[in-house]
Amino acid sequence: MKTVAFLADGRFITGGSWASFGYLARRTSDGLSDGWMNEGGANQTVFSVLVQPDGRTVAAGSFTAVSGASRNCLARFNDDGSLDPTFQISTGFLGSPHLFSAPFIEALARQPDGKLLAGGSFTTYNGTSRTNLARLNADGSLDPSFALGSGPDDEVYVLAVQADGRILAGGYFNNVDGMPHPHLARLNPDGSVDETFRASDNPDDAVYAIALQPDGRIIVGGWFSHCGGATRPHLARYNQDGSLDNTFQPPGGPDAWVDALAIQPDGHILIGGSFSTVNGVNRERMARLNPDGSLDAAFVPA
Repeated sequence: MKTVAFLADGRFITGGSWASFGYLARRTSDGLSDGWMNEGGANQTVFSVLVQPDGRTVAAGSFTAVSGASRNCLARFNDDGSLDPTFQISTGFLGSPHLFSAPFIEALARQPDGKLLAGGSFTTYNGTSRTNLARLNADGSLDPSFALGSGPDDEVYVLAVQADGRILAGGYFNNVDGMPHPHLARLNPDGSVDETFRASDNPDDAVYAIALQPDGRIIVGGWFSHCGGATRPHLARYNQDGSLDNTFQPPGGPDAWVDALAIQPDGHILIGGSFSTVNGVNRERMARLNPDGSLDAAFVPA
């Protein structure tokens, strides 16, 4: 399973790499499939799912067809599981900066105005040049006002929209629009690079997950081991200006990558990934941290 999105009634939608469910399924609160995707689903992996306020579902991944219709990496579904014909996908996402890699969308984010951000590995959207990051209008058409220039120079794995409309992007890239922002960058609402977000403390390898705290601080997880020269195995917290938050120092950290983050209302932090220990304590793939980054010893997943 690659992604989960919850509905208001307790049902949830899962996406992944299992062909038996057409890579996409909707489940009841007890985990059973409710037959929602009864037209065949996608033909390849679904990496990200987003449920809109109106109940329609946007799915993204490496697929080229959904329910027998051509859909390159992105599709929107009505509540009954049928494809939404009003979502203007023509050729969709094509091309890849990597010679032997197929295009894919890994990251989705929805702005309050209904526009959609899509990040991954691609070179065009509906025939227009866009490299690894694009913004779409609510109907699926390309938003030409998103002035990203040459874009990220490598894959985008995660996107998050701040309360002020600025956009955080994480991934494998080193530059954005020709400016050095390794693995983590912030964009202004118009798509230009936010140069007030300092890059000197950036992670030394890929960022897979981002979570925004209510106070504006930013937690990131990924494959990295250092941030700005400081040891931060796979997990770090940044202040609003992009400087490393030195009050958040998980001793030892997770022993392998983190690719899922969630912040609870009480400030505790849930992490998921490929790790088997956190701060030297056995925690298989899931753990909860206290707000300062120390391990919450009371949370022991079975």
